[in-house]
Amino acid sequence: MESLPADPQAAAAAFYANPPTTPDAGDLVLVFPPAGTAHKDWRLAAVRDLARDAAPAARVNAVIDGDAAALATVLAYLADAPGVTGQIFELDGNSAQASLD
Repeated sequence: MESLPADPQAAAAAFYANPPTTPDAGDLVLVFPPAGTAHKDWRLAAVRDLARDAAPAARVNAVIDGDAAALATVLAYLADAPGVTGQIFELDGNSAQASLD
């Protein structure tokens, strides 16, 4: 995801000005940069709205930051969890695998 403004209202406006579209085939996982808790509500609403619009053909989830290994772990989890959609996974630098076990 491109960089978004630090202000939550400005970030939400920028996101909705050019929202992502669900691919014709497959699921969509958005990767948000880290931001303060003031961004939590608009991000969750956006992911849930996109997930509802894409269902049942595709799933939409999001990840907040994280290193490549943690991102790969979450993507592998989502590949085996067909019922998971409309969720945000916040990666904190700890082992994502440990959280999923």
